[in-house]
Amino acid sequence: MLQNHQLVACNACHRLVDLSGLLYSGFPGETEQQHRELVDFAKQFKFERMGCFAYSEEDGTPAAEMPEQVPPKLRQVGYA
Repeated sequence: MLQNHQLVACNACHRLVDLSGLLYSGFPGETEQQHRELVDFAKQFKFERMGCFAYSEEDGTPAAEMPEQVPPKLRQVGYA
């Protein structure tokens, strides 16, 4: 996670470039703390464009076979 001074520097650079990003939530093993950090980062960083998606298993991929799959309902609504 970026520290506050790093975030300030990145946001200052934003005037020079447009930044876009895709954020995924609910990856296997993701904790509530990690989810909160992702949400906080998304709120603080000034993306020009940002897409947010819930992780979903793809057959045949290593992530689909990983333990600690986050329940689909939590992936859609975030953590309580």
